[in-house]
Amino acid sequence: MKGMRMMFLVLALVLVASLVVGLFTPAKVEASATRIDVIYRGQERGWFLSPGDTLVVFYYPDGRPSTVEWKQPFLSYLLNGRPFVVGSIYWSRYTVYSGATLIAWMHLYNGSVDGLSQHFSLPYGGGVYKFVIQAPDKSAQVTVKVY
Repeated sequence: MKGMRMMFLVLALVLVASLVVGLFTPAKVEASATRIDVIYRGQERGWFLSPGDTLVVFYYPDGRPSTVEWKQPFLSYLLNGRPFVVGSIYWSRYTVYSGATLIAWMHLYNGSVDGLSQHFSLPYGGGVYKFVIQAPDKSAQVTVKVY
């Protein structure tokens, strides 16, 4: 009988200790970030994305036809285990100013960003383009060039 009480007391202490440790131990939280940047004609820019990061790059065309090229540098793509990165292109007719009303974005393209360069003609010479690049599961290096 005394052994049963002792075992019950030990189990109760283990339960209380595990609850206290569980309540006061911070959980690992995957922090994802959204970064915003601007690119101009003739620029090539690169960014490092952590898992879960979203990169939003704005491009304001100057009235001439333009092309965007995006990729992951090939060696980085292979060494990082071919991370899956998604890119989307949106266009809006009006330039976005701070304090402006909500502007509707027209979706133009959605696809993967891999180790090979992908080129897209941007059909509109005015307005503003928005490139959204997401790395959902692995770190990746991404470059964007507009010419």
